Amino acid sequence: MKRKIFITILVFALSILCSTISFATDFGTEIQDSANKTGESMQSVGNGVMNFTNNVGNGIKNVAEGIGNGIRNTAEDIGRGVESMFDGDNPNTTSNSSYNAVRTSTETDFSNAGSGMANTAWIWLILGITGIIIVALTWYYVSQDTGNNRKS
Repeated sequence: MKRKIFITILVFALSILCSTISFATDFGTEIQDSANKTGESMQSVGNGVMNFTNNVGNGIKNVAEGIGNGIRNTAEDIGRGVESMFDGDNPNTTSNSSYNAVRTSTETDFSNAGSGMANTAWIWLILGITGIIIVALTWYYVSQDTGNNRKS
């Protein structure tokens, strides 16, 4: 009986070892294939990231060039407009003879803005009232403080 169990265990162990060797060979091949596929995937990701960053860089460059071209074109258009506006070397004459300027006064009379008082008088009045209030509050605080010290 012991011999039958021993032979059964031996046959079972040999069959496991044989299948393990076969499995290990297949498993090694699978690991190698997986490693190759992982490497290819990583290379694809790297290429994608590189292409993305190149596209972003090119987009930024194109935007900057577009802004620069727009500014240059605007400045050139302004220059051409100024050149076409003036006749010859005299900047006081314009090519459009229908232009008429009317001189207007830029000064307004605020000297008597309200109640017949000048603005300067109002400012001094406000400053005086503010000064009186500050002095009154300071005097009130000092008198309160002195009163508290006497009671102590």
